[in-house]
Amino acid sequence: LQLRVVHARTFDERPPVENLAAHMERALELLEAGSAEFADLFPAPPVLHLEATLAAVIGHLGDPRRSLATTDRVLEAAELADEKGVVVRVLNTRGAMLCDIGRTYEGLALIDAAGRLAEAIGDQQEALRAIGQRGAYLGGDPRAALEAERAALEAARRMGRRGFIFVNAQNAAEDALRTCEWTWARRMLD
Repeated sequence: LQLRVVHARTFDERPPVENLAAHMERALELLEAGSAEFADLFPAPPVLHLEATLAAVIGHLGDPRRSLATTDRVLEAAELADEKGVVVRVLNTRGAMLCDIGRTYEGLALIDAAGRLAEAIGDQQEALRAIGQRGAYLGGDPRAALEAERAALEAARRMGRRGFIFVNAQNAAEDALRTCEWTWARRMLD
């Protein structure tokens, strides 16, 4: 029964990801409360999902080291429980946080691994997230970033993910300008 309550409170009633960005502080409050309330159930799969979401929200709010501490704990438990979906989400989050603190090579390696595992288990959402993050963190190589962002745009269009299309179109246009692909960049911005 407790596991169903965890799941209902954290997943069945959560807003779609596109709306989550506008409510990050409130999401953090709810996730931290859920984490504390259900700590004794760790590493039950619903609690692993909750903790993976908590790590992502903490990272989005600008605390990568705290997010990394959470991902470390969750990743080990998720791997031991063979919760591949959680492993993918946490690898994506962990990779992004490593990039944010300047450990870009390691971060990109984890993002690539997350993308491959996501594809292997059929998780299109996380595969798309990995492609988009790869483009975002390859800023030092605008051609490689543009290639990744174009792939993310194609996947997002196929999936009908308008939020991803919007963000990746902006990123891709910026990198297209940096690579002198003016016409393509203009098309993205129009």
